[in-house]
Amino acid sequence: MAKTQGNWGRKEESPSLLYTMAVIFLLCTVASVIAAKKYLLDLSSQAEARQYAMFAASSERTEPSDSSDPPESEEDRQQREIQAIVQGMTLEQKVGQLFMVRDNASGPFKEVVGSTHAGGVILFADDFKGKTADQVREMIDQLQNASDGNMLVAVDEEGGTVVRVSRNTRLRSSRFQSPQALFKAGGYELIESDTREKCELLHSLHINMNLAPVADVCEKSSGFIYRRAFGKDAQATSEYVTTVVRTMKEYPVAGCVKHFPGYGDSKGDTHEGLVVNEKTLDELFACDLIPFVNAIRYDADAIMLTHTVIKAVDSEMPGSLSPDVVNLMRETMGFEGVILSDGLDMGAIIEYSGGDSGKVCVLAVNAGVDILCAPKNPLKDYQAVLSAVQSGEIAESRVDESVGRIVRLKRRLGFYETA
Repeated sequence: MAKTQGNWGRKEESPSLLYTMAVIFLLCTVASVIAAKKYLLDLSSQAEARQYAMFAASSERTEPSDSSDPPESEEDRQQREIQAIVQGMTLEQKVGQLFMVRDNASGPFKEVVGSTHAGGVILFADDFKGKTADQVREMIDQLQNASDGNMLVAVDEEGGTVVRVSRNTRLRSSRFQSPQALFKAGGYELIESDTREKCELLHSLHINMNLAPVADVCEKSSGFIYRRAFGKDAQATSEYVTTVVRTMKEYPVAGCVKHFPGYGDSKGDTHEGLVVNEKTLDELFACDLIPFVNAIRYDADAIMLTHTVIKAVDSEMPGSLSPDVVNLMRETMGFEGVILSDGLDMGAIIEYSGGDSGKVCVLAVNAGVDILCAPKNPLKDYQAVLSAVQSGEIAESRVDESVGRIVRLKRRLGFYETA
């Protein structure tokens, strides 16, 4: 039986077919090598990416050993430093921070400031009378030295009928104009430039707080506050107030929006006695509170409470002593800045308290007021508040809350730069 060449049962393959198969095999081999190389390169890139991500993450951590701790925010750092400042104060110093005293002949002023560890002073026209700018600076520097050196130095330089500094022609050639006169002459642009000039003058005299602007909505000329107010509706008054607040934030001079929640068109004067605001809460929110809402929105430094009894909120206590009125500002409206009382030596407070100024100060602190403005008997009133804290009538934590807010404000003005 004859044999065929090659393998049993197969025909001999043609050269062209063998060549084609070889090319296909070669192409498959090359493709496999390329795919394998790409796979290895991908693995390498992913590993490098993972290593970079791990490096970047570790570089951003403030605590490399614990990746779960986020970096400290600026707000957290500020709060930590403020707490350290407050904790570094004695109880006597902390209570003193709540007091903004005036020279009311209750004793030599520098001694009153020192004995109360006063956190602030409020100066009136008589304090500037006849003085040059150099003499004013020297007076204020001496008061700062008599205290712990970080005092708020406040004035009422509203313009118009209420001016303390520009009443003295040695400090300014003429008095600052009222808000109404400014607006009539040059609109909000003139109000802004006037605010800048006030801030620059006060700062040059070492004054760091202006108890302005007046945010009371009063359109009736018969209203007690009319000549001091903007004299227009709530929206226009709100724009005036926010213009002043925004501008003052550019300077190391604190503003204080007043008188929360508003005098309205009332003819009554709390300098003389008790006044009652009969408006409903809806009416207050629809009108009187609008300028305060917007002042808070623009981060007002401070707000001053009125002594008016706000019947819709607290039918018995003056606003400056009422926890409910303070809560309206803090809880309902979200204000986180400093709350001042109006002058605690005014007629409405004397009438309400029967002249017990120490009791008034304790009530105000427990209501949530941060700064007690112009207490009638500063030495006695300071001791009354200090004793109330020592006895537990006022919680020390309550004092700490206020001091923390005061320190935060003072840091904006350049005090307490290091904890």
